[in-house]
Order: sequence, then structure tokens, then C-alpha cells
Amino acid sequence: MTPDRVDKVRASRDGHQFHEAWVARHALGLLLARGRAEDLCGIAVEGLSPEDGEAAADEAVEIADVTLYFGDGVSFDACAGLEVAQLKYSISKADTPFRMADAKKTLGKFVAADADFTIKHGRDAVLEKVRYALVTNRPIDAAALDAVEAAAAGIEPAGQEAKDQHAALKTATGLEGEALAAFARRLSFSGRVPELRRLEHGNGRTLVDWSASDDLSAGKRLGDLRALVRDKAGFAGQKDNLITVVEVLHALGVDEEQDLLPTPAAFVDIGPVIERPQLADFAAGLGDTGTWLVTAAGGLGKTVFLQSLAEHLRARDEVVLFDCFGGGAWRAPQDGRHRPERGRNRRGGPGAPGAGRGGVFGEPARLRLDRRRSPRRRCRSSEARRDARSVRHATRPCTVRPAKSSPRRHRRLGGPRPL
Repeated sequence: MTPDRVDKVRASRDGHQFHEAWVARHALGLLLARGRAEDLCGIAVEGLSPEDGEAAADEAVEIADVTLYFGDGVSFDACAGLEVAQLKYSISKADTPFRMADAKKTLGKFVAADADFTIKHGRDAVLEKVRYALVTNRPIDAAALDAVEAAAAGIEPAGQEAKDQHAALKTATGLEGEALAAFARRLSFSGRVPELRRLEHGNGRTLVDWSASDDLSAGKRLGDLRALVRDKAGFAGQKDNLITVVEVLHALGVDEEQDLLPTPAAFVDIGPVIERPQLADFAAGLGDTGTWLVTAAGGLGKTVFLQSLAEHLRARDEVVLFDCFGGGAWRAPQDGRHRPERGRNRRGGPGAPGAGRGGVFGEPARLRLDRRRSPRRRCRSSEARRDARSVRHATRPCTVRPAKSSPRRHRRLGGPRPL
């Protein structure tokens, strides 16, 4: 089928699915929020949040395919900032540059929404909090981007095409001078957003990576998440169109973000620790080789040494300390924390220390821990074990040496293959 003969009904359905996939992608971002002003805290689908939408002008509600709220609240007064987004998906013009003429109606409604916000909340608050975004799968015309940049700076752009786009921007918005500059500084165009199939595949891949689930389980979770977005966009969301982290977790079938991480740490609290004299020297030499192996008989303090090292390095590095042993929990089939697909997700999933940064014990060094239990070890009370550890930590050092990257060795110890 040629682009000139695209079935409009099918293309429209793809457009709706693109909206759902794009919102689902951002909904997953709610799991990464940590209470900072720049963190996403809520998504209003087809309009503003219920609190903001009650008294909003029709233009403000109609233009908002999605409203993203950042900070601690999902209303204008409570949030640190909000972004009104209009999504445009085209199959027949997927490779045609997006110009001001294509955004004329959208820009006009953005300006109307901005005026409505200003009447209700004041100009200063609007300039500080409100942004507008136009998102499309089409490439953005370079001259159009130059025109927006020039308008934000309050200058005339260079080049005739950019000047034409600048003039079209002023016509579409009806703004001049400082009013145009203030609006342009809060306007963004995002082009070449992944097409529908790639966007959906990315969502599914994220769920697989985060939760160590198989493709079937991830597909179900993705379907439930898409159903949540669909409900919020439909009649069911007429009075409740807001997506929050609680609803995302419910759609994914978990109670909290940590449940997506399959191997929680199980370190024993042993109280105050006497720092080993080798710790500072070892930390200083971490960059000498890429991998280190800490070995000693069971109970001599390998784990405590690595915990102390992690604390030592956190002053300057992003540190990920993965508890592969888990107090012996790795032996349970339902835990399986020593398996690579679970350990990897724990280190890089949502909420993990250093998530998204790739840092493992202060790049480039990585540490592996040999947790074989000594056959001579006998069961003693927790108090006796803690007292014994304190003495051993001070008197009997572990052996620390560069590790040999042997896949056979790591299979024999029951640990993951080297990454």
C-alpha cells in the first residue's frame, strides 16, 4: 500500500494505540520517582487532572492529550511543574518534516490554555510551572526549530526559511515581543518518536528487564498497563483520568516498586565493625584490574569486608552491592538470586542503587564474592557468632586477589557467569 492510499480508519486506530503506548511508557517512569522536583508524580490522560480540569477553559482541556505532573502533587498548586502534551502520529507523512503550518491549531490552543492558567494562577506562577510539548513520529523541520529558538531568545532567525517559520509561529500564536519569547521558552517540539511497534516492544522489554519475568508474564503485565491507560482515556476515566504510581503497581500486580526487584538483600546486622587495615589500600588499588575475588573460610568476614568497602567508596562513586548469598536463600528454588537474569535486574532495576548509571563498585572495578561455607563451621548462638566475628575482623584478614574470569569456575561455585 502506497502512502497516498493509506486506509484512514486503520491509521486512526494506530494513532490511538500510539497514544496508549506513549502514555504507558511514561507511566513506567512513575516507578522511578524519588520525591524530587523533577520527578514525574502523575499523568492525566485526555485533559488536566480532576482538580485542575473542573474550572479550566475548554481549550485547555481539549489540547491536553496528556498532562504530566512533576514534584509532589497532581494539581497546579501542589506540583513543582506540569507539561501539557499534544501527540500527533502520522503514517502517510511519517518521513515528511513537521512545520509550523502543521502545528497551527495546536499552538493556538496552547496559547489559549496558557491565558486561562494565567487568569487563574497569575503570570509568575505560570511562567515558573507550565510547559507545552508537541510530540510526533515525524521529523521536525530544522527551520521550525530555529524559529522557536530565535523566538525564545527574542531575536530574528538567520536564513529565509527560518524567518518564514518564525513569521508562521507569530501568526499561529498571535504573540509578539516578550510575550512570544516567554511562550517559546516553554515550548518544545519532539520529533521522530519511535513508531508504534518499536514503542510497544520497548515497553515489553523494560518489563522483562525490570522483573526478571519471561515474555509471557511481561506481555500480560504490559496488557494490563495498556488497559489502565485505555480506561483512563475512555468513559471510565471521565471523572478519574489520573494515573499514579499506585495504579501502575496495581496494573503490574505488585505492592511496591521493590517487588519488581526479585532478589532483596538479606545482610545480617552485626553492629559496630572494626575496619580492617587493608581496606584503604585495597580501595586505592581497585582500578588496577577489572575484577577482584575475595576468598576466605566461612565466617571470616568476606561480606562485612565488602560492606565496609561499599561504604568507603560511596563518598566518590555510585556503588551497587549485590547480595548473591542472601543468608543462604540462594539455595531455595523460588529465590534463585545467583542466576544472572535475577542478579542483573537487581543491580539495574527501578530503585536499585546506581540504577541507570551502570556503576558497579566504582567503575571499572568489579568484585565477586566466594561464599562457600566451611565444613568446620558449627551452629552457635547469634551473640557468640557476633562476638567471634568482631575478634576475627580485627585479627584475621581475608585473602583478596584479582579474579580469574573462568566461566567453568563460576558454574562450579553456583554463581553467575562473568558479565
